Amino acid sequence: LCNNAGVPGGESTILETDDAQWRRIFDVNFFGPVNGINVFLPRMLDHGEEEDIVNTASFVGIHGHGHQSAYGCSKFAVVGLSEFLRNDLADTNISVSVLCPHLADTPIVRALMARVSKDVATMTLAMAVPAETIGSQVMNAILTDEFYVYCDGTHTRSMLESRCRDLIDAMDRQFLKQ
Repeated sequence: LCNNAGVPGGESTILETDDAQWRRIFDVNFFGPVNGINVFLPRMLDHGEEEDIVNTASFVGIHGHGHQSAYGCSKFAVVGLSEFLRNDLADTNISVSVLCPHLADTPIVRALMARVSKDVATMTLAMAVPAETIGSQVMNAILTDEFYVYCDGTHTRSMLESRCRDLIDAMDRQFLKQ
């Protein structure tokens, strides 16, 4: 089961995002995967063979950046959903992965690039990962039971390291090492 639901949220901060936009984005980006799981998971469990669920989140669901507040929050929720689902299904025949692409080279991304300067579009598209590459990475994750599926180990690695460092540093400040 590949839950691949997503609508962009625009470039807005939390305060700039109205209730209707929050609900529309969460209805698709979060409740889309929830609905897919609720419909198909019981059948998958009954089937009894090895099965896989891949939920598409986003790297912005791992590392909040930019002004995509509602979109990012919805994708953080998909990561959390996937983590809890993996825990729930640990003793079953079903594996769970969460796909966290930073920037995929898709028609949606190309359409969005038409709205920005040529320099920004060129830089952005240079970082975009082809859909075929992402598909191969997802298949590899399924075959190796990998939970987090990242699509770019270059641009996103430093952001992931920074987030992890911030989390550990905060804990160290709060619970001083003896």
